[in-house]
Amino acid sequence: MHIGISGEAMHVVDERDKSFGISLSFMQMALGTSVSSIICMKFLEIYQGRTYLLMNLEFNHYEALLAIMAGFMLLISIYGFFAFRQPPNTKVLTT
Repeated sequence: MHIGISGEAMHVVDERDKSFGISLSFMQMALGTSVSSIICMKFLEIYQGRTYLLMNLEFNHYEALLAIMAGFMLLISIYGFFAFRQPPNTKVLTT
């Protein structure tokens, strides 16, 4: 993943700004990791000890956090499928 991210940064950024572009992309990755970790820690701190009931299944706060993250990943995957799919080829070849 890091090779792909740095390679994409080298492709998009001008020649004179390559080091800045790569540094910025790695800084954004670290920032995203830090922010998501802080949000997860706060969720676990606030909802510690609570249980949730869904269709006669009981979940604790860890399982609820995993379900929330799995739901977000599913939504991101569905969005990526529809946002980045190629339109069908509409050209008709005639002879």
